[in-house]
Amino acid sequence: MSFPTTHAVLTGDFIDSRRADLVSLDTAMEALSSAMPVLAEDSGLDLPLPFHRFRGDGWQVFHPDPQASLRTALRLIARLAASGTGLKTRIAIGIGQATLSADHNLATSHGPAFVQAGLLLDDMDRTDRLILAYDAGQMHCAMTGLVDVMSRSWTKAQGEALFLALASGDEPTQEEIAKHLGVTRQAIQQRLAATGHNQLKEALYAFEATLRDPS
Repeated sequence: MSFPTTHAVLTGDFIDSRRADLVSLDTAMEALSSAMPVLAEDSGLDLPLPFHRFRGDGWQVFHPDPQASLRTALRLIARLAASGTGLKTRIAIGIGQATLSADHNLATSHGPAFVQAGLLLDDMDRTDRLILAYDAGQMHCAMTGLVDVMSRSWTKAQGEALFLALASGDEPTQEEIAKHLGVTRQAIQQRLAATGHNQLKEALYAFEATLRDPS
């Protein structure tokens, strides 16, 4: 399904960032920003996903395909866990019309999806870390809430495995992930099982297959 004018904007910030040192903040931000080429390639895009850092501990990502929004959020959470900084992030996902600036600068891009994501992050309840603004049905918001809870305790090792395992399209095998990370297949199997990887995949498949254009 193609949504010509409907896109996804992910806006986030680090939790308790004032307690973190500058090196940890920069390392965490680099972990997220360096994932943009991989996430773009995963979606069949030629250019890295646009990424913007703001207010020191805030960040924003534009994804042209709203169906990929929840998978993108989870892979970023996994990437952050894999960074070893101990930092956690909140993420608000806005789905709607969005206009990307000609130079792909998110600071000068605009549209309802940007506004939704920003307002949602500002108003996010303390008990939430991942939330979706979406007008076409409550099921997708409920899915987002469930995977939010599932993702909160991922370890560094689990994050490393999940970032790779949650790729869409031709998903890597456990053997391939193990080879990439230099560990045994049994280690990868244990890491993924502890995260509810199979259930996460099913939730993502359902989210992506049933998302409808809210415009």
